Amino acid sequence: MPELDRTGSPRDGCSWSRLLEVLALGALLPLIVLVVSRAGALTDTARRRLASRAGVGRVPQAAVSTRSVHRAARVAALVPFVYLVALLSRYAVDVPFWDEWIVGSLVDAWLSGALSVGDLWTRSTAHLSVVPITMLVALARLTSWSIPAELALNLTVAIGSLVVLVAGLPVEWRASGQWRRAWLVPAFVLLVLSARQWENWLWGWQLQIFVCVLAVVVSLDGLSHRTGIGSLIVSAGAAIVASCSFAAGLLSWPLGLVLIILSSARHKTARGLLWVALAVTMFVAYQSAGGANPSVTPAVPSLVLTLQYLALYLGGAIVDPSIGLATVLVVGACGLGLYALCAWHGIRNRRDAARRHWLVVGLFPIGAGLMTAAGRHDLGLRFATSSRYTTIAMLFWVALVASLALVIDRQAQPSVRAIGVRRLTTLGIVGILLLAAWTSFRGRESFRTWHGRMSPARAALVRGDDPELLRRLLPDLDVLLEQRRILQRRHLSVFRDD
Repeated sequence: MPELDRTGSPRDGCSWSRLLEVLALGALLPLIVLVVSRAGALTDTARRRLASRAGVGRVPQAAVSTRSVHRAARVAALVPFVYLVALLSRYAVDVPFWDEWIVGSLVDAWLSGALSVGDLWTRSTAHLSVVPITMLVALARLTSWSIPAELALNLTVAIGSLVVLVAGLPVEWRASGQWRRAWLVPAFVLLVLSARQWENWLWGWQLQIFVCVLAVVVSLDGLSHRTGIGSLIVSAGAAIVASCSFAAGLLSWPLGLVLIILSSARHKTARGLLWVALAVTMFVAYQSAGGANPSVTPAVPSLVLTLQYLALYLGGAIVDPSIGLATVLVVGACGLGLYALCAWHGIRNRRDAARRHWLVVGLFPIGAGLMTAAGRHDLGLRFATSSRYTTIAMLFWVALVASLALVIDRQAQPSVRAIGVRRLTTLGIVGILLLAAWTSFRGRESFRTWHGRMSPARAALVRGDDPELLRRLLPDLDVLLEQRRILQRRHLSVFRDD
Protein backbone atom coordinates (compact mmCIF):
# COMPACT_ATOMS: atom_id res chain seq x y z
CA MET A 1 0.00 0.00 0.00
CA PRO A 2 1.19 3.56 -0.63
CA GLU A 3 2.72 5.55 2.17
CA LEU A 4 0.43 7.93 4.08
CA ASP A 5 1.27 11.34 5.44
CA ARG A 6 0.37 12.71 8.88
CA THR A 7 -3.16 13.61 7.76
CA GLY A 8 -3.89 10.05 6.64
CA SER A 9 -3.83 10.93 2.95
CA PRO A 10 -1.51 9.19 0.50
CA ARG A 11 1.62 11.05 -0.39
CA ASP A 12 1.59 12.54 -3.88
CA GLY A 13 4.88 10.98 -4.84
CA CYS A 14 7.23 13.51 -3.30
CA SER A 15 9.85 10.86 -2.61
CA TRP A 16 9.91 10.04 -6.30
CA SER A 17 10.03 13.74 -7.08
CA ARG A 18 13.18 14.01 -5.00
CA LEU A 19 14.57 11.03 -6.86
CA LEU A 20 13.71 12.78 -10.11
CA GLU A 21 15.61 15.85 -8.99
CA VAL A 22 18.67 13.85 -8.01
CA LEU A 23 18.66 11.80 -11.20
CA ALA A 24 18.08 14.80 -13.44
CA LEU A 25 20.75 16.94 -11.83
CA GLY A 26 23.19 14.05 -11.56
CA ALA A 27 22.75 12.70 -15.07
CA LEU A 28 21.75 15.72 -17.14
CA LEU A 29 23.73 18.52 -15.54
CA PRO A 30 27.05 17.22 -16.93
CA LEU A 31 25.39 17.03 -20.35
CA ILE A 32 24.21 20.62 -20.12
CA VAL A 33 27.65 21.76 -19.01
CA LEU A 34 29.20 19.87 -21.91
CA VAL A 35 26.89 21.55 -24.42
CA VAL A 36 27.33 25.07 -23.15
CA SER A 37 31.07 24.68 -22.71
CA ARG A 38 31.77 23.59 -26.28
CA ALA A 39 31.77 27.08 -27.70
CA GLY A 40 33.98 28.44 -24.95
CA ALA A 41 36.41 25.51 -25.03
CA LEU A 42 36.83 25.66 -28.78
CA THR A 43 37.25 29.41 -28.64
CA ASP A 44 40.03 29.17 -26.07
CA THR A 45 41.77 26.42 -28.07
CA ALA A 46 41.59 28.42 -31.28
CA ARG A 47 43.03 31.53 -29.62
CA ARG A 48 45.89 29.61 -28.04
CA ARG A 49 46.77 28.13 -31.41
CA LEU A 50 46.68 31.53 -33.06
CA ALA A 51 48.83 33.00 -30.31
CA SER A 52 51.31 30.13 -30.65
CA ARG A 53 51.59 30.56 -34.41
CA ALA A 54 52.10 34.28 -34.02
CA GLY A 55 54.86 33.70 -31.50
CA VAL A 56 52.98 35.35 -28.68
CA GLY A 57 53.92 34.02 -25.26
CA ARG A 58 50.50 34.40 -23.67
CA VAL A 59 46.90 34.81 -24.70
CA PRO A 60 45.93 38.46 -25.28
CA GLN A 61 43.74 40.28 -22.80
CA ALA A 62 40.87 40.16 -25.29
CA ALA A 63 40.85 36.38 -24.97
CA VAL A 64 40.58 36.68 -21.20
CA SER A 65 37.57 38.94 -21.65
CA THR A 66 36.08 36.45 -24.11
CA ARG A 67 36.50 33.62 -21.63
CA SER A 68 34.65 35.68 -19.01
CA VAL A 69 31.78 36.15 -21.42
CA HIS A 70 31.63 32.42 -22.10
CA ARG A 71 31.68 31.64 -18.38
CA ALA A 72 28.77 34.01 -17.85
CA ALA A 73 26.93 32.37 -20.76
CA ARG A 74 27.41 28.92 -19.21
CA VAL A 75 25.96 30.09 -15.91
CA ALA A 76 23.03 31.70 -17.73
CA ALA A 77 22.37 28.45 -19.59
CA LEU A 78 22.03 26.54 -16.32
CA VAL A 79 19.35 28.82 -14.87
CA PRO A 80 16.37 27.60 -17.00
CA PHE A 81 17.39 23.99 -16.44
CA VAL A 82 17.64 24.32 -12.66
CA TYR A 83 14.36 26.27 -12.57
CA LEU A 84 12.55 23.56 -14.54
CA VAL A 85 13.91 20.72 -12.40
CA ALA A 86 12.86 22.60 -9.26
CA LEU A 87 9.32 22.98 -10.61
CA LEU A 88 9.10 19.29 -11.49
CA SER A 89 10.44 18.26 -8.10
CA ARG A 90 7.89 20.41 -6.29
CA TYR A 91 4.74 20.02 -8.37
CA ALA A 92 4.86 16.69 -10.25
CA VAL A 93 2.19 14.21 -9.11
CA ASP A 94 2.74 10.46 -9.46
CA VAL A 95 -0.60 9.47 -11.02
CA PRO A 96 -1.69 8.49 -14.58
CA PHE A 97 -3.84 10.96 -16.50
CA TRP A 98 -6.34 10.65 -19.37
CA ASP A 99 -4.89 8.96 -22.52
CA GLU A 100 -2.02 7.57 -20.47
CA TRP A 101 -4.24 4.92 -18.86
CA ILE A 102 -3.74 2.75 -21.94
CA VAL A 103 -0.20 2.09 -20.68
CA GLY A 104 -1.62 0.14 -17.71
CA SER A 105 -3.67 -2.08 -20.02
CA LEU A 106 -0.64 -2.75 -22.24
CA VAL A 107 1.56 -3.62 -19.25
CA ASP A 108 -1.17 -5.96 -18.02
CA ALA A 109 -1.29 -7.63 -21.45
CA TRP A 110 2.50 -7.92 -21.44
CA LEU A 111 2.54 -9.60 -18.03
CA SER A 112 -0.23 -11.93 -19.19
CA GLY A 113 1.70 -12.86 -22.33
CA ALA A 114 -1.04 -11.45 -24.56
CA LEU A 115 0.70 -8.31 -25.86
CA SER A 116 1.05 -8.24 -29.66
CA VAL A 117 2.52 -5.89 -32.23
CA GLY A 118 -1.01 -5.01 -33.32
CA ASP A 119 -1.68 -3.59 -29.84
CA LEU A 120 1.10 -1.06 -30.40
CA TRP A 121 0.77 -0.46 -34.14
CA THR A 122 -2.49 1.43 -33.91
CA ARG A 123 -3.58 5.00 -34.34
CA SER A 124 -5.24 7.18 -31.75
CA THR A 125 -7.23 9.74 -33.79
CA ALA A 126 -4.58 11.10 -36.20
CA HIS A 127 -1.45 9.95 -34.34
CA LEU A 128 0.50 6.74 -34.82
CA SER A 129 2.49 6.82 -31.56
CA VAL A 130 4.00 3.34 -31.65
CA VAL A 131 7.55 4.49 -30.73
CA PRO A 132 6.74 6.56 -27.60
CA ILE A 133 4.05 4.11 -26.44
CA THR A 134 6.54 1.26 -26.70
CA MET A 135 9.01 3.31 -24.67
CA LEU A 136 6.38 4.12 -22.04
CA VAL A 137 5.24 0.51 -21.70
CA ALA A 138 8.84 -0.71 -21.33
CA LEU A 139 9.56 1.99 -18.76
CA ALA A 140 6.36 1.20 -16.86
CA ARG A 141 7.29 -2.47 -16.77
CA LEU A 142 10.75 -1.58 -15.46
CA THR A 143 9.61 0.90 -12.78
CA SER A 144 6.17 -0.50 -11.88
CA TRP A 145 4.76 2.48 -13.75
CA SER A 146 6.46 5.46 -12.14
CA ILE A 147 5.20 8.77 -13.55
CA PRO A 148 8.30 10.67 -12.27
CA ALA A 149 10.42 8.24 -14.31
CA GLU A 150 8.36 9.19 -17.38
CA LEU A 151 8.89 12.87 -16.68
CA ALA A 152 12.63 12.31 -16.33
CA LEU A 153 12.55 10.58 -19.72
CA ASN A 154 10.71 13.54 -21.23
CA LEU A 155 13.39 15.87 -19.90
CA THR A 156 16.17 13.64 -21.20
CA VAL A 157 14.69 13.56 -24.70
CA ALA A 158 14.30 17.36 -24.64
CA ILE A 159 17.96 17.68 -23.68
CA GLY A 160 18.79 15.48 -26.67
CA SER A 161 16.94 17.92 -28.95
CA LEU A 162 18.88 20.78 -27.38
CA VAL A 163 22.19 19.05 -28.09
CA VAL A 164 21.28 18.51 -31.76
CA LEU A 165 20.11 22.12 -32.15
CA VAL A 166 23.34 23.47 -30.68
CA ALA A 167 25.35 21.17 -32.95
CA GLY A 168 23.48 22.72 -35.89
CA LEU A 169 25.10 26.11 -35.32
CA PRO A 170 27.71 27.04 -37.96
CA VAL A 171 31.08 25.40 -37.35
CA GLU A 172 32.94 28.68 -37.60
CA TRP A 173 30.87 30.09 -34.74
CA ARG A 174 32.29 27.53 -32.36
CA ALA A 175 35.75 29.04 -32.82
CA SER A 176 34.55 32.63 -32.66
CA GLY A 177 35.10 35.02 -29.80
CA GLN A 178 32.18 37.32 -30.47
CA TRP A 179 29.94 37.59 -27.44
CA ARG A 180 26.61 37.43 -29.31
CA ARG A 181 27.42 33.95 -30.56
CA ALA A 182 28.39 32.72 -27.12
CA TRP A 183 24.98 33.71 -25.85
CA LEU A 184 23.08 31.72 -28.46
CA VAL A 185 23.49 28.55 -26.39
CA PRO A 186 21.75 29.88 -23.25
CA ALA A 187 19.12 31.37 -25.57
CA PHE A 188 18.45 27.89 -26.94
CA VAL A 189 18.31 26.45 -23.41
CA LEU A 190 15.81 29.11 -22.35
CA LEU A 191 13.51 28.31 -25.27
CA VAL A 192 13.79 24.52 -25.36
CA LEU A 193 13.41 24.09 -21.58
CA SER A 194 10.75 26.76 -21.12
CA ALA A 195 8.24 26.14 -18.33
CA ARG A 196 5.53 27.47 -20.66
CA GLN A 197 5.14 23.89 -21.93
CA TRP A 198 4.03 22.83 -18.44
CA GLU A 199 1.47 20.31 -19.69
CA ASN A 200 4.12 18.34 -21.55
CA TRP A 201 6.59 18.47 -18.65
CA LEU A 202 4.00 17.16 -16.16
CA TRP A 203 2.29 14.55 -18.34
CA GLY A 204 4.34 11.48 -19.23
CA TRP A 205 2.06 10.69 -22.19
CA GLN A 206 3.48 13.74 -23.98
CA LEU A 207 6.69 11.83 -24.59
CA GLN A 208 5.29 11.41 -28.10
CA ILE A 209 5.83 15.13 -28.77
CA PHE A 210 9.35 15.22 -27.34
CA VAL A 211 10.39 12.14 -29.34
CA CYS A 212 8.86 13.62 -32.50
CA VAL A 213 10.78 16.89 -32.08
CA LEU A 214 14.06 15.10 -31.40
CA ALA A 215 13.64 12.83 -34.43
CA VAL A 216 12.75 15.75 -36.71
CA VAL A 217 15.77 17.86 -35.72
CA VAL A 218 18.07 14.82 -36.07
CA SER A 219 16.68 14.12 -39.54
CA LEU A 220 17.00 17.72 -40.75
CA ASP A 221 20.44 18.15 -39.21
CA GLY A 222 21.76 15.07 -41.01
CA LEU A 223 20.46 16.25 -44.38
CA SER A 224 21.76 19.79 -43.88
CA HIS A 225 25.32 19.11 -42.78
CA ARG A 226 26.24 15.72 -44.23
CA THR A 227 26.08 14.22 -47.71
CA GLY A 228 27.08 10.57 -47.28
CA ILE A 229 24.78 7.59 -47.68
CA GLY A 230 25.14 6.87 -43.96
CA SER A 231 23.72 10.26 -43.02
CA LEU A 232 20.84 9.73 -45.46
CA ILE A 233 19.99 6.42 -43.80
CA VAL A 234 20.16 7.99 -40.32
CA SER A 235 17.96 10.90 -41.44
CA ALA A 236 15.43 8.52 -42.99
CA GLY A 237 15.39 6.42 -39.82
CA ALA A 238 14.81 9.55 -37.72
CA ALA A 239 11.99 10.61 -40.06
CA ILE A 240 10.37 7.19 -39.59
CA VAL A 241 10.62 7.58 -35.80
CA ALA A 242 9.09 11.07 -36.03
CA SER A 243 6.23 9.76 -38.20
CA CYS A 244 5.58 6.92 -35.73
CA SER A 245 5.51 9.30 -32.77
CA PHE A 246 3.24 12.21 -33.65
CA ALA A 247 1.29 13.20 -36.75
CA ALA A 248 3.36 16.36 -37.26
CA GLY A 249 6.40 14.11 -37.71
CA LEU A 250 5.16 13.32 -41.21
CA LEU A 251 6.34 16.80 -42.18
CA SER A 252 9.94 15.59 -41.89
CA TRP A 253 9.58 13.90 -45.29
CA PRO A 254 8.68 16.95 -47.46
CA LEU A 255 11.07 19.17 -45.47
CA GLY A 256 13.86 16.64 -45.93
CA LEU A 257 13.18 16.57 -49.67
CA VAL A 258 13.54 20.37 -49.76
CA LEU A 259 16.97 20.10 -48.14
CA ILE A 260 18.04 17.38 -50.59
CA ILE A 261 16.92 19.44 -53.60
CA LEU A 262 18.70 22.59 -52.36
CA SER A 263 21.90 20.80 -51.32
CA SER A 264 25.08 20.67 -53.38
CA ALA A 265 25.65 16.96 -52.71
CA ARG A 266 26.65 14.57 -55.46
CA HIS A 267 24.03 12.14 -56.76
CA LYS A 268 21.33 14.51 -55.57
CA THR A 269 18.72 13.03 -57.90
CA ALA A 270 19.32 9.48 -56.65
CA ARG A 271 19.15 10.65 -53.04
CA GLY A 272 15.90 12.47 -53.74
CA LEU A 273 14.30 9.46 -55.44
CA LEU A 274 15.30 7.19 -52.57
CA TRP A 275 13.89 9.67 -50.08
CA VAL A 276 10.59 9.91 -51.97
CA ALA A 277 10.32 6.11 -52.12
CA LEU A 278 10.83 5.84 -48.37
CA ALA A 279 8.31 8.64 -47.77
CA VAL A 280 5.64 6.92 -49.86
CA THR A 281 6.26 3.64 -48.03
CA MET A 282 5.91 5.40 -44.68
CA PHE A 283 2.66 7.13 -45.68
CA VAL A 284 1.17 3.84 -46.88
CA ALA A 285 2.16 2.11 -43.64
CA TYR A 286 0.75 5.03 -41.66
CA GLN A 287 -2.62 4.80 -43.39
CA SER A 288 -2.74 1.03 -42.95
CA ALA A 289 -2.43 1.26 -39.15
CA GLY A 290 -5.59 0.33 -37.28
CA GLY A 291 -7.28 2.30 -34.54
CA ALA A 292 -9.78 5.08 -34.19
CA ASN A 293 -10.10 7.55 -37.05
CA PRO A 294 -12.24 10.67 -37.18
CA SER A 295 -15.59 9.75 -38.70
CA VAL A 296 -16.17 13.25 -39.99
CA THR A 297 -13.55 15.29 -41.79
CA PRO A 298 -13.59 18.85 -40.39
CA ALA A 299 -14.31 21.68 -42.77
CA VAL A 300 -11.29 23.49 -44.14
CA PRO A 301 -10.97 26.84 -42.33
CA SER A 302 -10.83 30.10 -44.24
CA LEU A 303 -7.48 31.67 -45.08
CA VAL A 304 -7.94 34.46 -42.53
CA LEU A 305 -8.87 32.01 -39.77
CA THR A 306 -5.92 29.77 -40.67
CA LEU A 307 -3.45 32.66 -40.48
CA GLN A 308 -4.92 33.79 -37.16
CA TYR A 309 -4.68 30.26 -35.79
CA LEU A 310 -1.07 29.95 -36.98
CA ALA A 311 -0.04 33.27 -35.41
CA LEU A 312 -1.65 32.25 -32.10
CA TYR A 313 -0.09 28.77 -32.29
CA LEU A 314 3.39 30.27 -32.66
CA GLY A 315 2.92 33.30 -30.42
CA GLY A 316 1.53 31.19 -27.59
CA ALA A 317 4.94 29.56 -27.14
CA ILE A 318 6.53 32.73 -25.75
CA VAL A 319 3.50 34.72 -24.57
CA ASP A 320 1.13 33.64 -21.80
CA PRO A 321 -2.37 33.61 -23.35
CA SER A 322 -3.83 34.87 -20.06
CA ILE A 323 -2.47 38.30 -21.05
CA GLY A 324 -4.86 38.33 -23.99
CA LEU A 325 -5.24 36.66 -27.37
CA ALA A 326 -4.65 39.96 -29.16
CA THR A 327 -1.15 40.22 -27.66
CA VAL A 328 -0.37 36.62 -28.58
CA LEU A 329 -1.62 37.24 -32.10
CA VAL A 330 0.54 40.33 -32.55
CA VAL A 331 3.66 38.57 -31.26
CA GLY A 332 3.05 35.58 -33.53
CA ALA A 333 2.49 37.85 -36.53
CA CYS A 334 5.71 39.78 -35.75
CA GLY A 335 7.57 36.48 -35.54
CA LEU A 336 6.28 35.46 -38.95
CA GLY A 337 7.33 38.86 -40.31
CA LEU A 338 10.86 38.44 -38.99
CA TYR A 339 10.94 34.92 -40.42
CA ALA A 340 9.94 36.36 -43.82
CA LEU A 341 12.85 38.84 -43.52
CA CYS A 342 15.26 35.97 -42.82
CA ALA A 343 13.78 33.97 -45.71
CA TRP A 344 14.35 36.91 -48.05
CA HIS A 345 18.00 37.05 -47.02
CA GLY A 346 18.20 33.27 -47.44
CA ILE A 347 16.82 33.44 -51.00
CA ARG A 348 19.45 36.03 -51.87
CA ASN A 349 22.14 33.71 -50.48
CA ARG A 350 20.98 30.29 -51.69
CA ARG A 351 24.38 28.68 -51.19
CA ASP A 352 24.51 29.49 -47.48
CA ALA A 353 23.83 26.06 -45.92
CA ALA A 354 23.44 27.50 -42.41
CA ARG A 355 20.65 29.86 -43.45
CA ARG A 356 18.95 27.06 -45.37
CA HIS A 357 19.08 24.69 -42.41
CA TRP A 358 17.47 27.04 -39.90
CA LEU A 359 14.82 28.26 -42.32
CA VAL A 360 13.73 24.66 -42.94
CA VAL A 361 13.76 23.95 -39.19
CA GLY A 362 11.43 26.93 -38.81
CA LEU A 363 9.12 25.51 -41.47
CA PHE A 364 8.41 22.46 -39.32
CA PRO A 365 6.44 24.29 -36.57
CA ILE A 366 4.78 26.43 -39.25
CA GLY A 367 3.59 23.29 -41.01
CA ALA A 368 2.54 21.73 -37.69
CA GLY A 369 0.54 24.87 -36.89
CA LEU A 370 -1.26 24.66 -40.24
CA MET A 371 -2.04 20.96 -39.64
CA THR A 372 -3.44 21.81 -36.21
CA ALA A 373 -5.51 24.64 -37.64
CA ALA A 374 -7.07 22.25 -40.15
CA GLY A 375 -7.97 19.67 -37.51
CA ARG A 376 -8.70 21.74 -34.40
CA HIS A 377 -10.01 25.13 -35.55
CA ASP A 378 -13.55 24.11 -34.59
CA LEU A 379 -12.47 24.14 -30.92
CA GLY A 380 -11.85 27.89 -31.07
CA LEU A 381 -8.85 30.15 -31.49
CA ARG A 382 -7.87 29.98 -27.83
CA PHE A 383 -7.14 26.28 -28.25
CA ALA A 384 -4.25 27.28 -30.55
CA THR A 385 -2.39 28.63 -27.51
CA SER A 386 -2.61 25.34 -25.59
CA SER A 387 0.53 24.51 -23.63
CA ARG A 388 0.77 21.08 -25.28
CA TYR A 389 1.62 22.75 -28.62
CA THR A 390 4.47 24.78 -27.16
CA THR A 391 7.16 22.12 -27.55
CA ILE A 392 6.77 22.10 -31.34
CA ALA A 393 5.99 25.81 -31.69
CA MET A 394 9.10 26.70 -29.68
CA LEU A 395 11.24 25.31 -32.52
CA PHE A 396 10.04 28.25 -34.61
CA TRP A 397 11.55 30.72 -32.16
CA VAL A 398 14.77 28.72 -31.85
CA ALA A 399 15.13 28.74 -35.64
CA LEU A 400 14.21 32.41 -35.80
CA VAL A 401 16.82 33.43 -33.22
CA ALA A 402 19.49 31.46 -35.10
CA SER A 403 18.37 32.93 -38.43
CA LEU A 404 18.43 36.48 -37.07
CA ALA A 405 21.93 35.90 -35.69
CA LEU A 406 22.97 34.75 -39.17
CA VAL A 407 21.52 37.90 -40.71
CA ILE A 408 23.67 39.95 -38.34
CA ASP A 409 26.75 37.82 -38.98
CA ARG A 410 26.44 37.80 -42.78
CA GLN A 411 26.07 41.57 -43.20
CA ALA A 412 28.54 43.18 -45.60
CA GLN A 413 30.71 46.20 -44.84
CA PRO A 414 29.08 48.77 -42.53
CA SER A 415 26.51 51.01 -44.18
CA VAL A 416 23.40 52.86 -43.11
CA ARG A 417 21.23 50.01 -44.39
CA ALA A 418 23.39 47.31 -42.78
CA ILE A 419 23.34 49.12 -39.44
CA GLY A 420 19.57 49.39 -39.62
CA VAL A 421 19.21 45.67 -40.35
CA ARG A 422 21.52 44.80 -37.45
CA ARG A 423 19.54 46.94 -35.06
CA LEU A 424 16.23 45.44 -36.16
CA THR A 425 17.44 41.86 -35.89
CA THR A 426 19.16 42.48 -32.54
CA LEU A 427 15.96 44.05 -31.21
CA GLY A 428 14.05 41.02 -32.45
CA ILE A 429 16.36 38.57 -30.65
CA VAL A 430 16.27 40.53 -27.39
CA GLY A 431 12.50 40.85 -27.54
CA ILE A 432 12.01 37.12 -28.17
CA LEU A 433 14.24 36.13 -25.27
CA LEU A 434 12.69 38.62 -22.83
CA LEU A 435 9.19 37.40 -23.66
CA ALA A 436 10.26 33.76 -23.40
CA ALA A 437 11.97 34.33 -20.04
CA TRP A 438 8.97 36.16 -18.56
CA THR A 439 6.49 33.57 -19.82
CA SER A 440 8.62 30.69 -18.53
CA PHE A 441 8.77 32.35 -15.11
CA ARG A 442 4.98 32.73 -15.08
CA GLY A 443 4.66 29.03 -15.87
CA ARG A 444 5.09 28.28 -12.18
CA GLU A 445 1.43 29.11 -11.61
CA SER A 446 0.36 26.43 -14.08
CA PHE A 447 2.59 23.88 -12.34
CA ARG A 448 1.03 24.82 -9.01
CA THR A 449 -2.51 24.57 -10.42
CA TRP A 450 -1.78 21.10 -11.81
CA HIS A 451 -0.48 19.95 -8.42
CA GLY A 452 -3.51 21.33 -6.61
CA ARG A 453 -5.85 19.54 -9.01
CA MET A 454 -4.07 16.18 -9.32
CA SER A 455 -3.04 15.57 -5.70
CA PRO A 456 -6.61 15.16 -4.39
CA ALA A 457 -7.46 13.02 -7.42
CA ARG A 458 -4.51 10.74 -6.63
CA ALA A 459 -5.72 10.34 -3.06
CA ALA A 460 -9.20 9.48 -4.34
CA LEU A 461 -7.70 6.87 -6.69
CA VAL A 462 -6.00 5.15 -3.77
CA ARG A 463 -9.22 5.15 -1.71
CA GLY A 464 -11.44 4.29 -4.67
CA ASP A 465 -14.09 6.86 -3.80
CA ASP A 466 -15.26 10.37 -4.76
CA PRO A 467 -16.29 10.05 -8.45
CA GLU A 468 -15.94 13.80 -8.98
CA LEU A 469 -12.24 13.68 -8.13
CA LEU A 470 -11.69 10.46 -10.06
CA ARG A 471 -13.10 12.02 -13.22
CA ARG A 472 -10.18 14.45 -13.15
CA LEU A 473 -8.00 11.48 -14.07
CA LEU A 474 -10.35 9.98 -16.67
CA PRO A 475 -13.90 11.11 -17.51
CA ASP A 476 -15.15 7.55 -18.11
CA LEU A 477 -15.54 6.34 -14.51
CA ASP A 478 -16.23 2.70 -15.41
CA VAL A 479 -13.01 2.46 -17.44
CA LEU A 480 -11.08 4.20 -14.67
CA LEU A 481 -12.29 1.74 -12.01
CA GLU A 482 -11.32 -1.17 -14.24
CA GLN A 483 -7.87 0.38 -14.67
CA ARG A 484 -7.65 0.81 -10.90
CA ARG A 485 -8.22 -2.91 -10.48
CA ILE A 486 -5.35 -3.58 -12.89
CA LEU A 487 -3.08 -1.30 -10.86
CA GLN A 488 -3.98 -3.14 -7.66
CA ARG A 489 -3.54 -6.59 -9.17
CA ARG A 490 -0.20 -5.76 -10.82
CA HIS A 491 1.09 -3.44 -8.07
CA LEU A 492 1.53 -0.55 -10.48
CA SER A 493 1.62 3.22 -10.09
CA VAL A 494 0.00 4.31 -6.78
CA PHE A 495 -0.16 0.68 -5.66
CA ARG A 496 3.42 -0.31 -6.45
CA ASP A 497 5.69 -1.64 -3.73
CA ASP A 498 8.34 1.08 -3.23
